Parts: sequence; C-alpha cells; structure tokens
Amino acid sequence: MRALVLACGLPAGEVNADVFHRGRRIAITDLLFRAWGVAVEYEGRQHAETAEQFQRDIARYADLRAAGIEYVQVTQEMLAQPRALMMRIYDVLRQRGYPGPAPQFGPRWDALFRRLSGS
Repeated sequence: MRALVLACGLPAGEVNADVFHRGRRIAITDLLFRAWGVAVEYEGRQHAETAEQFQRDIARYADLRAAGIEYVQVTQEMLAQPRALMMRIYDVLRQRGYPGPAPQFGPRWDALFRRLSGS
C-alpha cells in the first residue's frame, strides 16, 4: 500500500501508526496521514473470520470516528484497481485539507508493475 502511495506522489504517511484519543491508544493504523486525520486500513480476510475480530474492528472504527479520524478501508479486490484506489485516498485527503497535487501515474508508477527480467 505504501509503495503505491509513494509511487503516485502522495505523501508517505506513517506505517503502523499509533492513534491516541483521550489518553489511550485506540488503534494501530496500517497507514496514517496524521496531518489530515486520515487512516488507511487494509481489511484482510482474517478480519471477517471470527465474531470477536469483527467486533474489535467495529469498536476500533467507532473510536477512530470519535477521535476525528477518517478512514479508508481497503480490500484485496480494491487493490486490483490500484489507480482507482489511489484516487479514492487522494479524494479523502483533499476533503480533509491536503493541499498537494493529484496522484501522478507516470514512470515511477509504471515501474511498480513492470516485470523483472528473468521472471
């Protein structure tokens, strides 16, 4: 996820970042854009395997909302359309005050998807 974000020119964000609210840690986010209050969370299949994990996720998202953090939930299916996903993240960042440019899908981006020789 972070490689995609960087390759299209969006800000780096913090990986596995702690989020605190009212003196307690409420989440460890996959990717946090702290300056704009945006978290990106990858929802792997394990998040739906048990009722306990599902309930923990619901509570975490409620806590993030209470702390004023907007979150973008990402699934494997969304990763199959990486440009659309980067535009979604950009749209949320922009709504939260991000002043930077839109994602650029040029040579740096293309390099992520180029076959390695001998592969």
